Amino acid sequence: MTSSKAGAKVIPFSIYPKYLIPFLKIFFIKQNKIMKNKRLNLKKQFCQNNLKTNPSPQ
Repeated sequence: MTSSKAGAKVIPFSIYPKYLIPFLKIFFIKQNKIMKNKRLNLKKQFCQNNLKTNPSPQ
């Protein structure tokens, strides 16, 4: 009984890194893209608001 339990515990841990690491990489890449897009959108909004509140002399 104990040997089968130990075997069952070992197998998932050897499988996890194979699937978890690529999944995490994809997840973080997606998050980075989302964050970059949010920052760009915030910058655009900020610039537009600045132009509205104090238009630059041309």
